[in-house]
Amino acid sequence: MEKKKVSIPLSFAIIWMVAIMVMLTLKVSHHFKIGIFLNIFFIMAVVAVSMFFQIKNEKKLYPFASNFKNSLKKSGTYMILITIFLFCYFKFINPSFLGDLKESRLKMELAKDWNQVKASSPVFEEMTREEFVEKATSSNELLSSISLNLSFYFLGMFFMSLFFSILIPIFYKKIVLRM
Repeated sequence: MEKKKVSIPLSFAIIWMVAIMVMLTLKVSHHFKIGIFLNIFFIMAVVAVSMFFQIKNEKKLYPFASNFKNSLKKSGTYMILITIFLFCYFKFINPSFLGDLKESRLKMELAKDWNQVKASSPVFEEMTREEFVEKATSSNELLSSISLNLSFYFLGMFFMSLFFSILIPIFYKKIVLRM
């Protein structure tokens, strides 16, 4: 009987999605920040585990360019799955998340002492308090956009996967295999 292959990126993506949903259900504070750190770890794990199984199954180490390409492919699959889930999360599962985040950012900005804000930057010296409130409101409105947040999240995941796709093959070759 033939063994079924389980997709490594899909497995880690499902684990991340379940973890986010459990934290949301349990109302864990800062569940999204915890999810970001888990995501960084899972990107590293996807690259490392997929490289481990590739070397284990094929009994050879490919050149760096091939390992880099394969690692980036696996982490790319993971990133796309996570981005699709995040779109559904922001749009359907927890649509109030970005709105709540916007309100908390705005409260934090408006709670600052106006004299300290004016002293912090020359840009604010010529502004009135009302202009500052208007600018803070408009910038927070922009930052609560689903597409902007997904773009930043995807870009961050891309840079992390690029970093791990370079680092892990080098680590594996120089440290683990001592070549």
